[in-house]
Amino acid sequence: GIRCVAANCGNTNTDGVSLHTFPKDAALRKKWTDFVKLKRGAWVGPTEYSALCSAHFSADCFPFRQRFEMEQMGIKPKKVTLNPDAVPTIHAITPPSISSPSATSKSYACLCNN
Repeated sequence: GIRCVAANCGNTNTDGVSLHTFPKDAALRKKWTDFVKLKRGAWVGPTEYSALCSAHFSADCFPFRQRFEMEQMGIKPKKVTLNPDAVPTIHAITPPSISSPSATSKSYACLCNN
């Protein structure tokens, strides 16, 4: 399956998020790529399968009707879409380093996808 390419994320569509492939528009694609590279400097860039999950987009990146149905009516749309000009702005919280005292009491899934 497809996995989110953002640093410290790795969500899939089975995690209750929607996945969005990189846009074809060159300028918008560059903004998405720059977003990922901000935290993953060595990332070579998107392939046709690269995607970001909905967790990296603010609410205003989604069409109003879709937001209204999800937030006010509790309806999950069949297909979650982004506005055509949507740009990711929300980075995942970086997990604590292994030397952190709380790191041993928590488990973090899939930290190896950098």
